[in-house]
Amino acid sequence: MINSTVPTGTVGLTTRTILLAWLIGLSGSCLLPRQVMADIYGFVDSSGVIHLTDRHRDNRYKRVVRTTPSPARSDSILSLPQSLPQSIPQRFWHAPLSSPQTFRDTIAQAAQQYGIDEALLHAVIQVESNFNPSVVSHKGAAGLMQLMPATALRYGVSDQERYNPEINIFAGTRHLRYLMQLFNHDLILSLAAYNAGEESVRKYGYQIPPYQETQQYVVKVLDSYRRYKRHLTM
Repeated sequence: MINSTVPTGTVGLTTRTILLAWLIGLSGSCLLPRQVMADIYGFVDSSGVIHLTDRHRDNRYKRVVRTTPSPARSDSILSLPQSLPQSIPQRFWHAPLSSPQTFRDTIAQAAQQYGIDEALLHAVIQVESNFNPSVVSHKGAAGLMQLMPATALRYGVSDQERYNPEINIFAGTRHLRYLMQLFNHDLILSLAAYNAGEESVRKYGYQIPPYQETQQYVVKVLDSYRRYKRHLTM
């Protein structure tokens, strides 16, 4: 049985740590024992601590990663490999054109205006664009918070305005607040919806959709959130 919390301190190098390392996409390789072959559930508590377990203990826990194959969509499920992945999807890595400090004031203003944790916004931007305001994904998402044209239009932002860091941050934060309200402040589902769309979360029974990119996205943002939470409160 796996039952792990991820506080801001150092965690011992155990099987749980190895599993967590795989979940957050760290590089390296290590064989994993068969007993960790189970779906992984998690939630983030009010202190920003990430809780992971292989059992659905109560309604706070949402499935973060499916580690057992699904007959229906085995090609799209994130199956637990025997070694840690050597890379993650390219969209998660972009050469930053600016330091995170460049946008810290704007992020703080947006966080205060829309009631979103500043550390969470830093984490989303880190994973979405690596603080590169001119990056464009293969699906057409643009800017720091990777706004799709339809999402930008919802908040009165034109295609070109998506590349404006301030406008992009405020629109992306507003959209994240909308998702948090929509999913009853469930951070994991809100992040999944930010990546895959709210309809995908509904379609799969208010769980993280079984898309490899989305599952990796959620755990990467959660890990980045933990790191920024510690850094910004020091």
